[in-house]
Amino acid sequence: MPAKSLTGLIHQLEIQFDRLKNMIPGNAPVHIHLYFCFGKPGKVFLKGRVLEKKRILPVTTRDRFWVNLFNAFQRYESDEIPYAHLRILYAGHEHFIAANEEGYFEAWLLVPEMPTDELAILRVRLEMLEPTRLGQPQPVTETCPTIVPVDCRLGIISDIDDTVIRTDVLKPLKMLINLLFKSSRSRQPFPGTAAFYRALAAGRQGQELNPVFYASTSPWNLYDLLVEFLNYHGFPPNPILFLRDWGITENEILPVDNFEHKNQFIQTVLELFPEIGFILIGDSGQQDPEIYAGVTDEYAGRILAIYLREVTGSPERIESIQRMRARLARRGVPVVLAESVLPMAEHAAGQGWISAEAIDQVREHVLPH
Repeated sequence: MPAKSLTGLIHQLEIQFDRLKNMIPGNAPVHIHLYFCFGKPGKVFLKGRVLEKKRILPVTTRDRFWVNLFNAFQRYESDEIPYAHLRILYAGHEHFIAANEEGYFEAWLLVPEMPTDELAILRVRLEMLEPTRLGQPQPVTETCPTIVPVDCRLGIISDIDDTVIRTDVLKPLKMLINLLFKSSRSRQPFPGTAAFYRALAAGRQGQELNPVFYASTSPWNLYDLLVEFLNYHGFPPNPILFLRDWGITENEILPVDNFEHKNQFIQTVLELFPEIGFILIGDSGQQDPEIYAGVTDEYAGRILAIYLREVTGSPERIESIQRMRARLARRGVPVVLAESVLPMAEHAAGQGWISAEAIDQVREHVLPH
């Protein structure tokens, strides 16, 4: 049997298993999880998932491996509610959507009456209409900030794994240890990264509200851990994370091709905010350079710079990126490849995107004392 046919068969078997499982009455509480809600006055995009609620133990400064292992199991052993029917109430409007087979849902909301002179706040009420079952969730009300206010000069789209947080994607054993035995507090960002991102978000005058988006191939199961990580380590507030479903699909048993996943989200952001340019930040380990180069070609004039953390140590990979850098330089798009964020911050300061004082803060974290 061809590999594609086998993958499709396994995908259909998983769907049927999930349907049978959800026909069995249960009493686990159901949770409507809103991952993000972002946009601008007039148009807002939201994404979430309907799941049986899991117990996640609180994390303390005492990093206990058994707590982290328990929480990792709870996150990955997710029980979705497939094909749930939801009603969204917002700003006097009503919108109906259905989740997919993995419980994920997304929607575009038209909100023409939102304010345009400040960071707008949208209150969204989510209700599950079907299926009806024990543990039926109560309606959930979420407060959702939109992202691009008037005083915004640029946007930032960043990878997470081996760009912000050391994941060791190229070293499977180390990556597994990080996933199973480390918490949002014990996992560390690369030195200076949080200060650099704060500087980009605040802009040259320190008062801008430049949006920061994260497009990662990490699974949605890690959403709460990554948000806690970003908040705990001082990254800009209200992070918008676009992660990936690691479930079985018609085309893949395991997520292998990351190109389309990231490219699709970047295109969504660029098309939603056509009035601003973006800085793309990633690493040399996977497909970030190729994805970012393709976006630059497709959206001429929209990409201000590409910053890449060098994590491979491979001369062949570095040479490939250098060729890409030379090609994009002819189009006026600088590419900075470095092992730390300090050269990136120095370049950003030279372009007037961050303040000169921010360089000192980044340097203080990067250079040894």
